[in-house]
Amino acid sequence: ERSVEKGKAIAAAVEGVEKNWGTSIAGPNTFMETLRERIFKPSLSTIIPENTKVLTVGFEETILEVTMKMVEYQSSSAMVMVENKLAGILTSKDILMRVIAQKLPPETTTVENVMTQNPESATVDMAIVDALHIMHNGKFL
Repeated sequence: ERSVEKGKAIAAAVEGVEKNWGTSIAGPNTFMETLRERIFKPSLSTIIPENTKVLTVGFEETILEVTMKMVEYQSSSAMVMVENKLAGILTSKDILMRVIAQKLPPETTTVENVMTQNPESATVDMAIVDALHIMHNGKFL
């Protein structure tokens, strides 16, 4: 949230400088455009290592099976795939609130019954600032 606020403040400052300098001066405009691109254009690929492993599971797997995989991967979430497409996400919060709190047996409860369906997602080409906006607006931060 602070990153988004700082980004907005920087954008406002850039716009203010552009407004005061006007558009007739080529040097400052080029500088400001370069600055704007460096701040707002970096994509997720610049902060996500190329060899990052993402835990993927099937919707038919049990909560116990997936929880064991999450421990092995040291991950707090797993992407639920159906025919190589993202169908859902299972998080440690889902397990806590939808399995443990409801006293469902993790040995027989399947991911399909607990996962968050059709989650918001991004590609590595998405701008970092756009991803932050999605996370902020969806209250994922």
